[in-house]
Amino acid sequence: MKKGALLIFAAAFAVYLHVSAPALAPYRDMGEFVAVCHTLGIAHPPGYPVYALAGKIADKIPFSNHSYRINLVSVASGASSCALLYLILLELGAPLLCAVLACILWLCSSSQGIISVVTEMYAMNVTAGFFMTYLWLLWDRKNEATLIVLLAFLGGLFLGIRADLLLMSPAIILLTFLKIWRENRADFIRVISWSILFSFIGFTVFLFLLIRSNQQPLFNWYRPETFERLWSSLLRKTHGGTLDLLSQSYEPGALFTTDMVIYFNQIIQETLYAGFVLSLVGLSGLWRDKKRVFLFTLLAWAFTGPFFIYKANLPPNPHALAVLEAHFNLSKLFFYIWAGYGLVVIASLITNRGAKIIFSVISVPAAIAALIFSLNGYSKRHNLFGYDYGKNIFKTLPANSILVLKKDVQLFIFWALQSAENARPDVSVVAQGLSGSPWYMQMKEDAHFPVKLEPLKSGEDYVSFMTLNSGKPLFVGWDEDVPSDPRITQTPMGLVRRLDLAGRASNLTSEVNHLADIYVYRGKYHYESQSEFFSSDLIDDYSKAHYARAARSSADPLKRKETLQEWNAAIALHTQNPNPYYRRGFSSYEQGNFEDALKNFNVSDSLYELSSRQTKEYHSLPDVVKGIKLEWAQLLLNKGVVLEKMGRLSESEAAYEKALAVVPEMAQAHYNIAVLYWNRDWDKVVLHLGQALAIDPNHGPSRNFYQKALYAQAMSRKGPVKP
Repeated sequence: MKKGALLIFAAAFAVYLHVSAPALAPYRDMGEFVAVCHTLGIAHPPGYPVYALAGKIADKIPFSNHSYRINLVSVASGASSCALLYLILLELGAPLLCAVLACILWLCSSSQGIISVVTEMYAMNVTAGFFMTYLWLLWDRKNEATLIVLLAFLGGLFLGIRADLLLMSPAIILLTFLKIWRENRADFIRVISWSILFSFIGFTVFLFLLIRSNQQPLFNWYRPETFERLWSSLLRKTHGGTLDLLSQSYEPGALFTTDMVIYFNQIIQETLYAGFVLSLVGLSGLWRDKKRVFLFTLLAWAFTGPFFIYKANLPPNPHALAVLEAHFNLSKLFFYIWAGYGLVVIASLITNRGAKIIFSVISVPAAIAALIFSLNGYSKRHNLFGYDYGKNIFKTLPANSILVLKKDVQLFIFWALQSAENARPDVSVVAQGLSGSPWYMQMKEDAHFPVKLEPLKSGEDYVSFMTLNSGKPLFVGWDEDVPSDPRITQTPMGLVRRLDLAGRASNLTSEVNHLADIYVYRGKYHYESQSEFFSSDLIDDYSKAHYARAARSSADPLKRKETLQEWNAAIALHTQNPNPYYRRGFSSYEQGNFEDALKNFNVSDSLYELSSRQTKEYHSLPDVVKGIKLEWAQLLLNKGVVLEKMGRLSESEAAYEKALAVVPEMAQAHYNIAVLYWNRDWDKVVLHLGQALAIDPNHGPSRNFYQKALYAQAMSRKGPVKP
């Protein structure tokens, strides 16, 4: 049994190691955890002390880069979860073959695979969930109080990996103490007392945060240096006590049904459909054979799955879903236990020896083939997007620059590169979202940060920030929308923009084409080809950089060829983004090439329509929906103008009407329709000019021509003058 588990661990370790990230592959807080583990700092609330300590130990391994070393914690955790699934199924009486097949099915899971090959705490968290389940099963069979006390201790300790393990406690507490109460009431108080005590002892791992915070580490998120601040950190008060602050924009439970559909669809697809059916068979088998195990796993799943998803309440857009789906795996482990037992049920129905041999001969190769097929879904073996992104930006920045970044992945790449790999220590990296937080400012002050910090939200803030730090060139990434302000100039320089105060000369030049001349590209740079959101998001920054270069050069008629090349590059990187097609089409329109302009406008139109539908699917917030519709309507106006110039008047009117269907309060669309009917149908001219003025009384063109149209309408109604 133990040898088999070791073999399963070794095989799974080899699989995950083979496809694991070689360096800083982009994934959520990967860069932050590399930095935190390397410096033994404190991560974002609730701090994750167990993972930080484990990562620090792995960081001592004397080979490869620090990200790869720390990543071995996830690889080992993923392999351990596989071995524990094997042990759990053997404990449930599964034949060896069924247990092995279930482990291969678990290895096929892309969502489990991805967290086992990146530097995050999720794989360790799932392994902890498996281990607690295995201990409970051992206790349920042996009925030894020491196992319950050990389970209580580990329950407290494992909260230092992730706090959502607490959601397993209702199943553990209810089914454990009900059994003790029924079978041995004399021991009830004693077992409860020892369990509470050891659970508390395990929970004291969080004191590491308090102790380490007072030592002023390089990364000291929220500074939990007092018991009060430690408690606030544990409750994630900086995050509103939620998984993500975005959830607060929706009514509680508003997205539950949508997210549960995604959850089940993901399980169905990851288990290649067969696994989901097997889980239902296994669940019914447990009800028949092992009702306590049935109740334990079902209750644990209900809290770690549906209840958690209800509380998370995140919309199903790619970014939020990427945050949510990493948390699905703790509950999914019960599905795979059920699927494993489903194999047991099916195997028990095969009584003929020949049929058993056929089942064995067919099932193992089929499972291995499914695993090989699944590996591409989560492999990061060749993913160097994050590492190259950071290095490319460092190549762009002059000495002693300030770099302001907003998104977690982009920002944390530089935390890791600077703290763990000692890259470009002269660059001062500022977290835009944290820049005004007192704890962040104090943390930077303790580290003798050479930049004066203050909030960075408005244009006024940026002007003040540049004034405070004059003499240091300031750059921002494409992940940050700098508020428009006439006092600030923005100059694209590859993956960053240089900010200057208007009127101040700069000795920096942007003539170098960083994107083409000095940047390194390894991998397939195509937004839609990536298997997860975070790699796509970095690629989109490259697309935005090309877009900015095109927009800048489009003002110069002598650079039309260069402009077209940049539009093409932006589109090649992100083919589903409607904006570059729109701008490329507008460029053609300005050159009088109406056919090419219309072709681009048509593509942009279809992509905006797709984006609009997606806002409904993603339950996007009103401001996001409004922004997309305004862009789409503006595109339709220009499309109508091109069609008008091509003499296709009915199609032109249809484009304007479509713009009004998208944004009814668009005065310009009514005006353009009025122009189409000028000298042809004065009633329609007056109607649409009147509607334009009703929407915007200050709409200049409509106001200028409205009286003329009324006069022309009146004259047309008089008819010919009698002789």
